[in-house]
Amino acid sequence: DKKDYLIDLYEIISKNIQFEEEYNAVIDIVYKMYSYDIDLATNWSIELLNMYGGRILYNKNKDDNYIATIYSFIDTLIVYLTRFHDLDNV
Repeated sequence: DKKDYLIDLYEIISKNIQFEEEYNAVIDIVYKMYSYDIDLATNWSIELLNMYGGRILYNKNKDDNYIATIYSFIDTLIVYLTRFHDLDNV
């Protein structure tokens, strides 16, 4: 079913995200999973924030596009967490 398909996609793509398209694909998968399993989507969001939140601090020497992609990725995950959990501010 669709939920299992999303889980499989997430497991494949999220292992080694390197390109902007992959970050966008993971964001889309997480967003869609919120409609099937809010707990799993929340766990994924937190896992990704833990994995990539610190990455921006250690990769300041990367190009501006890379940094902008990571910032956007993190920001979108936080927006989803607040939206789907009815939180005003994080």
